[in-house]
Order: sequence, then structure tokens, then C-alpha cells
Amino acid sequence: MAKKDKRFNSSSVRTQAILVCPTFTVWNPIRTDPKVSEEVATKHKAKRRAGMYKKRLIVAPELKIIENTIGRTRVFHYKMTLPWDRDGTGILPSRQYFSYMDKMRTQRSEFLSAVKQFLQVYKLRKKEAQQFLGTMYRVSDYPTVQEVASEFSMRVLVHPIPSSGDFRISLKGTEIASIRKQLEGEVSDRVGQAMNDLWSRLHKAVARLKDRLGDGDRVLKSTLVLGLRELCETLPQLNVMGDTEFDRITEQIRNKLTKHTAEVLRGDTKLRQDMANEADKICRKMAGFMGTDAKGG
Repeated sequence: MAKKDKRFNSSSVRTQAILVCPTFTVWNPIRTDPKVSEEVATKHKAKRRAGMYKKRLIVAPELKIIENTIGRTRVFHYKMTLPWDRDGTGILPSRQYFSYMDKMRTQRSEFLSAVKQFLQVYKLRKKEAQQFLGTMYRVSDYPTVQEVASEFSMRVLVHPIPSSGDFRISLKGTEIASIRKQLEGEVSDRVGQAMNDLWSRLHKAVARLKDRLGDGDRVLKSTLVLGLRELCETLPQLNVMGDTEFDRITEQIRNKLTKHTAEVLRGDTKLRQDMANEADKICRKMAGFMGTDAKGG
């Protein structure tokens, strides 16, 4: 889905939003075993560079708990921000900063608690590894508890949205002007892409509800209606450009598509079809703003 070409005023968004990115480092229990790699190459009459054997030093459910904690943190981050860069950096409305950081502090506490739980059983998991690694087990592969602990970290990076006015370098005036124009264009494009994502999130949710409402043979789950209702509450908070059309569409969706529960719709065939038709109209209207096929979603 791609919204119709539209250049956004990057200077206005700088006063309304900042860039945030949660970062994590974790200890990796995977190691390359040169001895086993050589044995495998010899067995298959292959060159050593043909491949390397990697082994898992320990199997610990506590590591999975850490992974899940990181996953929940990223889900929250993506929910509260619009995409800025592939590294996970997102645009956060300034008015959401304190609630965002409060939640991140809670997530960091959960992360550190999970890490502590793993470190407490590290020696036990190391001992258990002797059983499943067999002759591949080597004490020298294992770092100390302190060394493992130093591998874990969580931070939230916060930056302002870049401004060409901050660009300082000794070049000719014409070159500086060209570079600043390029930077402004990149910022404008990224803000535009972020707003596309905002529209896309809402469009996909409405399209899913439309498809399910229009198929009387399929069960209409409560999560579809509740999820759309939640989006109508949260997405307007991410409207950093103050797109009035987006706010208007969101209000229309809230009033027309989320006023009935899934249970009510399941019990009233006519109402269900009427809602499906209404959802289809809204999808088509949104497609007009987004420059995409109304049937997409």
C-alpha cells in the first residue's frame, strides 16, 4: 500500500516527535567447534573451508524467557511508534514520551530479572551440557558467570529528528545547500512513509473485519472488533502530522464499525451484512487517500 505522493513539512514534525530505539545485547550460547568441523570434513573427504560445525553450549529455558521479554518490549515499541529506520528506530509523538519511557523502565526491570534468573542457574545448565554434548563438551568453551552477565544489556536510544540546520562542515556554499536539501528530502520521505504505515495499519484492520463480516460461514471473533476499537484509540495518538483526514476516518470507523459487539453481530444476519457493506465503503474511501486498490488489505 502506498499513499499518493505527498511531501511532508519536516520542520513541523520535529516539534511534535522524537526518535526512539530500544537496543539489546545478549549472550550467545552458540560456538563453532574447530575440532568437530575438521572431523566432519575428514569423514566426508571435504576441505575444511567447506563448512563449520556449530554447537549449543547450553540448553536453558531461562534464555527463552529473556527472548520473550525482548519480544514483548519490541511489540510495545512498534505499537507506540511509527517506523523510521530498519534498525527499529521509531517516531514517537512527544506527548507520549513519558508513558513510553515508564513502560520501557518496566520492561527493562523484567529483562534484568530474567537475566538474573538465568545467571543463577548458569552453572547448573553448564553441568547438564556434559550429558547432551558428550565428547564435544569442553570446559574452555564456557565463560565465567561474570563474563556472561556482561553480555546482557538493554538501552533506549533517544534522538531528535535530524535537521539540515545542524549540518556543519567546511565545504563550498553550493555543496552545503545541496546536501541540506538532500537531508530535508530524506526526512520528508521518511515521515511520509511513516504516515503511510499509520494508514496501512488501520486499513488492514478494517479490511479484515470487512472480509469476516461478509462471509457468513466464518465465525466472527470478538478480537476483530475489540482490536479495531483499540486501534481507533491508539493510532490517532501517532498522527504526528495532524492529518485531519486520518482523524476523520478513524472517528467514522469508531462510530460505525465498533459500536456493536461481535456477539451481537453473530446473532443478527442483516446487521452483519449492513456492517460489512459499511466496512467496504470505508475501505474504498481509505484507498482513495492511500492511492491503493480498495480490495487490497
